[in-house]
Amino acid sequence: MAYMVLKRIDPMSYAKVYAVITALVVFVICLIYAFFIIAFAGMMGDGAGAIGAGIAIVVVIVGPIVYGILVFLLGLLMAWLYNVVAARIGGVELEFEEYE
Repeated sequence: MAYMVLKRIDPMSYAKVYAVITALVVFVICLIYAFFIIAFAGMMGDGAGAIGAGIAIVVVIVGPIVYGILVFLLGLLMAWLYNVVAARIGGVELEFEEYE
């Protein structure tokens, strides 16, 4: 078994991957929220279903974009902080095993 130490993370690379994965997960969650928004708005009557559908569409489109941007910025910060801390106390030790 070979040990390796993760000394540095490229902040931009980490932030992009983190943002895309989070945006995809949030998109699925927003689809579920949209379903409930439409269902409950439809029960209200008086055209609330149309308003609920409009709100649901906005949630599905805007939610992943907003979360993606926020998580991108958070990813940049976290990778930068990791690099600062790893430079002072050492990086994370990773254990690898070779196989055929």
